[in-house]
Amino acid sequence: MNRIAHCLLLSAIVYSTCSIASEQQHDNMNMDMDMDMNMDMNMDMSQAVAPISVMGSHIHKKGHWMVSYRYMTMDMQDLQLGKDPISSDYALESYMMVPDEMSMDMHMFGAMYGYSDDLTLMVTANFIDQEMTSLMRPMMGMMATYQKPVSITANTPMYDGMMPAMATEVEMSSDGLADVHIRAMYRTYTSTKVDSHISLGVGLPVGDIDQSRTNMMGDKVIMGYPMQIGSETTDLLATYTIKFSENSYQLGAQFNYQTALDENDANYEPGDQLQVHSWVSFLFDNNLNVSMRISFTDIDNYSGRDDRLNPMMSPVADVNMRGAKIWDWAIGTSYRFSNPTLMGNSLSFEYSEPLEEDFDGVQLQTSKQITFAWQYMF
Repeated sequence: MNRIAHCLLLSAIVYSTCSIASEQQHDNMNMDMDMDMNMDMNMDMSQAVAPISVMGSHIHKKGHWMVSYRYMTMDMQDLQLGKDPISSDYALESYMMVPDEMSMDMHMFGAMYGYSDDLTLMVTANFIDQEMTSLMRPMMGMMATYQKPVSITANTPMYDGMMPAMATEVEMSSDGLADVHIRAMYRTYTSTKVDSHISLGVGLPVGDIDQSRTNMMGDKVIMGYPMQIGSETTDLLATYTIKFSENSYQLGAQFNYQTALDENDANYEPGDQLQVHSWVSFLFDNNLNVSMRISFTDIDNYSGRDDRLNPMMSPVADVNMRGAKIWDWAIGTSYRFSNPTLMGNSLSFEYSEPLEEDFDGVQLQTSKQITFAWQYMF
């Protein structure tokens, strides 16, 4: 909770700074209103913009469209219990199978439409492709020693006069269309320097929760919670965004909250999620934007349980090991084309790593996350 308080304090400072600036500009607000309506991505090349990973960071003018494509890739490896790194051998003392590494590729397609100068509608759909390598415990009573590749030769070191047993690699993958998000974004305040808006939306249960693999016996078994594509719950999405822009820089904060409104057919629902972004962006030569971001994410454990999964077998099958508190940092860039042929197009990139991860139970650490994006406004 202390980290949440720190995030709230940081955003409160941003808000206070914005409020002071807005008071100073109050007398000029009306005559500058038309200028403000073109802030951010609305073809105003003189404004810095938010990092590409901050979704729904701007409002569009009436009749304006934006379509976008984002590609995000994330790598996870090495186990952690709470804040402490642990070995696979240690985890295999308690579980039959533990994750060793995981990768996820996400393709996000989005569209935004300015219904009015103050109301923008947004829809996003994701296609997810993910892979996980897990380690399976060897025979009972034998020490689990993992090496790559998994093999035993005459040169393998002995342990107490016996050949150590090797943990077996288990490969699994899943892919498909994830849950679709629909939002309405409404401008709550605007001036020459300050802009804020709220967003309310719904997550539609499109993604699958029946992703399975074939085990060593040839039977189909349900994969753990992280390998499922969706939640099959209807979710409430709420966001508040505030930005302070002056000259060639922007200071901003965004609060996101997501909660499931129902339980899925497998008798569970994901935990609530709170995410706070804070960022500063700088604009160079009206085309190149550079951003730095710090974010905090607080994820609750799941409620209920999928009876097809045995939490004693693996931590990825345990609803009480889904929660986490994560700090991460990122640096990014965005280039907006100004020549007549490519006007309206922009390309963006962001690289992110965790600063600190505190897990409920045993989970994989995130090593890095990379995002590429294309946006077109018309």
